[in-house]
Amino acid sequence: MENLTNIKDYKKENEDFYNSMNQKLDYLLQQQKDILTEQEKQRIRTMTIEEVQTEMLRVMHEMKFNLDKINSLLGRGEE
Repeated sequence: MENLTNIKDYKKENEDFYNSMNQKLDYLLQQQKDILTEQEKQRIRTMTIEEVQTEMLRVMHEMKFNLDKINSLLGRGEE
């Protein structure tokens, strides 16, 4: 019977530990998101018009590439 008690205690301690770790990880992830968001805001504020246009062009090319990839996967390539 003593072993069963030890196993139950171990399971409880293990569960408490993982709950604590999950809470800490959630907190860190939230902080990271805030930091990245602030970094993005600062980057956008300091961009010149040429940098904005270059970034827009890069995003357009990336979107076109993704759409072409999706079309080829769906078998709707250019005919």
